[in-house]
Amino acid sequence: MAQESRPATVLLVARSFVVKDDRVLMIQRSAGDRRNPSHWEAPGGKLDSGQDLRDCLDRELSEETKIRVRHVDNIAHYESRVINDGGPYHGMTYAVLFCISHIVAGEVELSQEHDAYRWCKYKQMIALVLTPETRKAAAHLERRLRRTGVK
Repeated sequence: MAQESRPATVLLVARSFVVKDDRVLMIQRSAGDRRNPSHWEAPGGKLDSGQDLRDCLDRELSEETKIRVRHVDNIAHYESRVINDGGPYHGMTYAVLFCISHIVAGEVELSQEHDAYRWCKYKQMIALVLTPETRKAAAHLERRLRRTGVK
């Protein structure tokens, strides 16, 4: 008897490398965070039910940093894996999508989920203790980031 196929349960995350002048915005996860405490990452977060990716990213950037952006390179990098850490998302497919955006309004004001922020040149950014997904995306997107002015 063939096994019945079920739709996958997916945790979808959208993140953005936000560019201002020749720098990228990096935010530091809270020291008390359960996953990757004090690591640096590109801002973004989980997709809510009934949201499209752009709305998710705009909401997350506003919640985490209070800035508004213009998306210039949609879905510039992605990766996925099955979560096997026994936490609340155990067994789900985790997919993260990265884009590149330019800041258009606002000054960075962090939510309580993050302890610090920095505007970094590319070499400064990759020297930070980055989340694994941000490190992979930054390496993959080096040329695209440089084309948007990040040195």
